[in-house]
Amino acid sequence: TKIKSKATLKKKIFIASNNGFFYLENNKLYNIFEKNQFYGIAKYKNKFFIACLGQHHSEGCIISFNYTLNKIKNPKIEYKLREQHFHDLKIHKGNLYLTNSTWRYNMLDEILKFKIGNNFLKLEKRIFPKIDYPFIHLNTIFFKKNSILLCYHNYPQQTKMPSQVCEFRNNWKFLNVVETEILASANNVSIINNKFSILDSDNGIFLLGKNKFNFPGKYLRGFDHDKKNYYIGLNKFEQRYMRV
Repeated sequence: TKIKSKATLKKKIFIASNNGFFYLENNKLYNIFEKNQFYGIAKYKNKFFIACLGQHHSEGCIISFNYTLNKIKNPKIEYKLREQHFHDLKIHKGNLYLTNSTWRYNMLDEILKFKIGNNFLKLEKRIFPKIDYPFIHLNTIFFKKNSILLCYHNYPQQTKMPSQVCEFRNNWKFLNVVETEILASANNVSIINNKFSILDSDNGIFLLGKNKFNFPGKYLRGFDHDKKNYYIGLNKFEQRYMRV
């Protein structure tokens, strides 16, 4: 697939989506892993990690690989978990954190913490953040210097609650609910150059500090940035399983 974009012309970008894992280089899109759902990408030293949901949230796993000389090498399944709902994947201080969360059954909201070794990935802890609110479906993590931000999607179509962001101490003790705009099905919370950033997904708005960037008629999910550009995943409004 050929993509027309000056911003990505000289970029090499990995893309996780509901219908596969892709690689974008010189504005050409290559399909690496087909017929599976992927959420989250992170890099540690010379190794990449991606979360695979399998098909219909079965046969989930964490896959690692190296990328050298413009080639993907040494793909390896590091960890398997059936009946999961993986979402965001972050690496912080030599550990990999993966959200496993859904509103579909038992209101599952946990974070899996893995130790990254030279040739292994070891599950060290299952973290269940405690809050005194009925928020559900934590989907993204952001590590600040002295605290942690968690974004709760809340599935507003069913619960009638807007999405919320909660702040925790580094020991996962609750601090406060972060004051935000009224958010709908929010994703990808972060801090960029000391500015609060989040995707107000259902409303098609990228919030960065006091600035708003509107994408009418689009559902937003997936975010990254460099010194010059922001990269946002745009989806048509379709059934959830059809979104990229």
